[in-house]
Amino acid sequence: MSRYAVIDETILNNILDLFKNSQKSDAELEREIGLPQKSIYEWRKGRTKSYKKYIDKIAKFFNVPAEHILNLSFYHDIGYIIREERNSQSITLKELANQIGISEKTLSEYERDYKPIPEITFERIANALGFSVAAFLNKYNLYDEIPDQFEGDADAYEAFLEAERRDRERELDIKSKTSNKWLKENAYPVDSVAYLPIVGRVAAGNGVIAQEEIIGYEFIDAEELCSGETYFWLRVNGDSMSPKIEDGDLVLVKQQSSVDSGSYAVVIIDGEDGVVKKVNYGPDWIELISINPYYPPRRFEGPDVLKITVVGKVLEVRRKL
Repeated sequence: MSRYAVIDETILNNILDLFKNSQKSDAELEREIGLPQKSIYEWRKGRTKSYKKYIDKIAKFFNVPAEHILNLSFYHDIGYIIREERNSQSITLKELANQIGISEKTLSEYERDYKPIPEITFERIANALGFSVAAFLNKYNLYDEIPDQFEGDADAYEAFLEAERRDRERELDIKSKTSNKWLKENAYPVDSVAYLPIVGRVAAGNGVIAQEEIIGYEFIDAEELCSGETYFWLRVNGDSMSPKIEDGDLVLVKQQSSVDSGSYAVVIIDGEDGVVKKVNYGPDWIELISINPYYPPRRFEGPDVLKITVVGKVLEVRRKL
């Protein structure tokens, strides 16, 4: 399997080892950091990777540094191979950054190991360099051992693993949903957990999520949702809201046509695809703020305010390692 899958497994194993060594119970951790009951049981069964959201709190609970749980050496390898491959293809930092939609500064930080690179961003980089993630890792000996029957073909092995994963999901009766209707049709409960659709983009027009834009599902505590409202997860593309919201993060969006001044929202600008911005209002203007200082504020005044359509309010940011 790919090293990104391996690192998830390593993180989980490190957490479970902390339980063994400390003799603390699942219920103690769940109470301490506010997890729903049976959350850790779900981790152990491999049904969710929600533990990645709570790394800092878990580390504090066990009184260990977060680095003890995270396998950071893998990310250092990633930065190195990106730089090596980019240089071997005579691609400049600026060219690659522009191609994948992030700033040169952010890409440089990834290459120099200043911060971990999100999985979705690494996938875009690998694709821009002409590889699948599996093939890229395999080229630089960062992929797990491939069984002999696949003759060194990492992509074929990944396809096999994906087919196995889907078989396991069917056995667990986790069914793919393809509708774009209200919450009760978009989300399906598992005890106290609901799974909401992840969309890769919010298309211009009426702001409604098109069926073909759904790229997966992500859990949420069902108690956090209001009956009759529409919610979805949006995969963030770009680093304009860094460091609060990084490229590849998921944001939980409550669909609504207006937000209070100072709120973070998904907005459509003059017919373009939806983006996440901080929204400020004045007497006759709307200002869209990016957190990253490399992206200046955009103010729309007078009739130009009609170019802005609010799709929904951002309620939560979930980092995807």
